[in-house]
Amino acid sequence: MTFQERVEKNMSMLLTYEALMWYIVNIVDRKGGGIVMRVKEMRKSRGLSQSELASKLGVSRTTVAMWESNGQYPRLETVVRMASVFGCTVDELLGRPPPIEDPGSA
Repeated sequence: MTFQERVEKNMSMLLTYEALMWYIVNIVDRKGGGIVMRVKEMRKSRGLSQSELASKLGVSRTTVAMWESNGQYPRLETVVRMASVFGCTVDELLGRPPPIEDPGSA
C-alpha cells in the first residue's frame, strides 16, 4: 500500500500535520530539493502559474509562493489534493522512491 493510499484510507488517524511536516523537513528535504523544489518543478512542467495552481487547490497565490520559497509547507490535505492535480502520488511529491517489488510475490 502506498503512502497516498494509507493517507486516503486513514487520513484522520495516520499522521498528524506536525508529524508529516517533521518527516518532510527532517527526512525528505535533507535528501535534496524536498517538496519545495518538487512543487515548483511540477507546477512549471505542467504549464501552471502560481495563480492557476492556487485556484485548483483552493489557496491563495501567495500561499503557493510561500511553499516555493521555503517559507511554509502545505497542509496534509493540500498535499493529497496537490498530488491529484499533478497526476502523481503523494510519495512522488514528497520525493520518496517507489517501493521495491519483491519478484517472488507476484
